[in-house]
Amino acid sequence: EEVEDVTSVLRDRSHIDETLRLATEEKAGDYAAALERLRKIYHTSIKPMEQAYKYNELRQHEISDGEITSKPMVLFLGPWSVGKSSMINYLLGMHDSPYQLYTGAEPTTSEFTVIMHGEKIRSVEGIVMAADSSRSFSPLEKFGQNFLEKLIGIEMPHKLLERVTFVDTPGIIENRKQQERG
Repeated sequence: EEVEDVTSVLRDRSHIDETLRLATEEKAGDYAAALERLRKIYHTSIKPMEQAYKYNELRQHEISDGEITSKPMVLFLGPWSVGKSSMINYLLGMHDSPYQLYTGAEPTTSEFTVIMHGEKIRSVEGIVMAADSSRSFSPLEKFGQNFLEKLIGIEMPHKLLERVTFVDTPGIIENRKQQERG
């Protein structure tokens, strides 16, 4: 039986660019302006109320500007080998590129991988991401050093990543048979 080439099976990606209007030159200025207004509203109206009513005594974590202005985050979660990394590769057009997320039949993703926008392709350690207050990952510090060592960031220039951040997760062991295999 002949195995078909994966790229010939994949749906054309042009519908993604068309639907999300990624090909247009319009900048995310409206989006950035709305987030800036939201940040100002928080600092001028909500935060003073939080301080007056001692809200931070109930909530251990203070909301940072990075959390207010961060892009939506899409978390891919499920059993191993169901296509989480493959879906991200497809959405970003990374199949058969040197930057594609590794995929396979056995468990391949052993860490939480955050794929986010950046000026150039580079990896960022989880500890660095959590320490950077301009990002929305500082609350993850409470899970400790071991978790942060299993967190990795990948920055890359991509139109879709200007609007959203993807998180690829290790597969969840869904039953005893999988636990015995892995």
